[in-house]
Amino acid sequence: MDNKKISTSLGTVLIIIFAATALAFVLMYENKRRANEVQSDSVKVVENNKINNKGSIQDNQSQQSENTQDLQTTNKEQSSPDGWNTFESNISNSVFTTNDWDMFNATNSNAGYLFRLHYPNDWKLEGSVFYDKNDNKISEFMPLGVILLEDNQHCFDGKFTTSFSNLIQLISQESFKIADVKGIKRISKAPVSGSSKIWYPNSYCVEENGKAVIINFYENNSSSPNKNIFEKIISTLSFEDQSDKIKTSKYINKTFGYEFEYPDKLKTTSISNDSNVVISDGLEGHWIYNINTQANYQKLSLEDAFSQILTEKTKSVSDKNLINISSITIDGKLAKKYSIKNYTDYGNTGIVLISGDYIISIFGDNSISPINSDLENILNSFKFIY
Repeated sequence: MDNKKISTSLGTVLIIIFAATALAFVLMYENKRRANEVQSDSVKVVENNKINNKGSIQDNQSQQSENTQDLQTTNKEQSSPDGWNTFESNISNSVFTTNDWDMFNATNSNAGYLFRLHYPNDWKLEGSVFYDKNDNKISEFMPLGVILLEDNQHCFDGKFTTSFSNLIQLISQESFKIADVKGIKRISKAPVSGSSKIWYPNSYCVEENGKAVIINFYENNSSSPNKNIFEKIISTLSFEDQSDKIKTSKYINKTFGYEFEYPDKLKTTSISNDSNVVISDGLEGHWIYNINTQANYQKLSLEDAFSQILTEKTKSVSDKNLINISSITIDGKLAKKYSIKNYTDYGNTGIVLISGDYIISIFGDNSISPINSDLENILNSFKFIY
């Protein structure tokens, strides 16, 4: 009788265990089935967007086409299109120069040149890169900042060169004008980094009054199906000059009777009884500008003095076509200026003028901090005090 009771108890326990296990399996299966349905729906949405080459760009494009309006972007107070965000560079962003439109040299600080544009609100900006709502890289600034152009330099001038020229193919290059925005557009064929896929960067270089900004938009098709939305973004780009907001100091040379203003970020040092004034960036003692004063014992004319200095400073330049010569005025006095394109060994700019019994030469060093608007500000503020 005891054995029967034990057997019955065990049977009851086993039945309960089996029932619980079966119920658990049913619940697990149901949860997994629901999760797979949700995941399947998500995959279908993403795949459909990829197949149709749509995604956030085309969705936003159709939404904006219903509500088209003129984009006014001259001032901060003017609003962006409905549903669009505003990007605005700030004074902490660098300014750049370039010789080949492939490598960009950052100056040590901003010269006060900013830019602004609007972009769709379902894009997000991380650093210099824009991502769409599916976290796909869709656009980026190249580089993030204003590019200061040299004399006679324009967007994408010269040959198509790149550090990855064996991987990137230029398909087309043409000028554009979108609203009041002008520049050059390039379409290239390039491999996607870290992938075997190919995409087609649409590079817009916007140029205005010696300044430029480059924005790349990435397409999966050489026919640029999203051209309209890209151009709408480009049409909102505007530049802003805040150089007047940069703090300056005044240097006075009482020995030779001149003065000028320079940005606080720079440092001045007078040597050789004030005959040599070095303006440096404070970075390991590298000089940016050098103002040299020497007695004009030979009573040289401006042309002769300039010719001697030009010969000395450009003797290492084999291609003389790289040298540009012009005449400028400094505080009412005629001066001669040379600039050397692609020259980075010693200095790429020199200005020579004669004041009384002295020859004054101003040189710019391009090996560390490229010639930029700082030099123009110094020259514009340069005055003879006696």
